[in-house]
Amino acid sequence: MFAKRRIRKHGLQAQAQVVAVEDRVAAGGGRTSTFELEVRPTDRAAFPAELTEKFGPGLQRPEEDDLVGVLYDPKDLAVVLDLAGDDRFDPDAVRARAKQHRKDARR
Repeated sequence: MFAKRRIRKHGLQAQAQVVAVEDRVAAGGGRTSTFELEVRPTDRAAFPAELTEKFGPGLQRPEEDDLVGVLYDPKDLAVVLDLAGDDRFDPDAVRARAKQHRKDARR
């Protein structure tokens, strides 16, 4: 947990291609996804990484072959998803879009 927080605060940005995804669905409708990634930093060679993230019900998660933002620790190459600002996956953007859709539907 602290490693993820540290990477989110001090990690370096990169793009990553999703190589594979494995899901486990929870009883409450949420899911835990394990991603195999090929991380492509601008200042070093690409490297493989694996990470697990939880997604709430109704939230879209990256699929195989998607290109996503990540943050990584250059010392141990640990990776976290950086989906902020990505209209496809950012929960805030998804909620804003849904809110706007409801507002438009009421008109």
